[in-house]
Amino acid sequence: MHIFIDESGSFVLPADGSFSPSCVGALAIPSDNMVEVDAKLWELSRSWGIRNAEVKGRDLDEAQVAAVLGLLAHADAIAELTVIDLGTHTPTAVCAHKHRQADGVVAELTPEHRPTLVAEVRGIESTLRKMPARYLLA
Repeated sequence: MHIFIDESGSFVLPADGSFSPSCVGALAIPSDNMVEVDAKLWELSRSWGIRNAEVKGRDLDEAQVAAVLGLLAHADAIAELTVIDLGTHTPTAVCAHKHRQADGVVAELTPEHRPTLVAEVRGIESTLRKMPARYLLA
């Protein structure tokens, strides 16, 4: 299985609340189909006049995106996209979410867990809680 993960956007709250989309995408292509997908994607991109080594989604129109998704579906690939408009969120809401995530990371820890695991998970919790506001505001 070949797995690709990419992101686009600033992932920072805009100070003025303006439209600010950010996206994370994951693509999983079965190894047996990878060579064929690569060759067909290369053919498609050349037919669209794209000469770069990497096809950028932002450069594709709706029909081109549909062609790529059709190619991936035919190859039994799985694509997952998550998009958020950070302009619709407030710093207070994002901080509250951050703390709920930190709570959730440690929620199922018990004395039965290995001490090294507990320490690592507590470290993740601490890192989440300490994330400074400058990462939340543009």
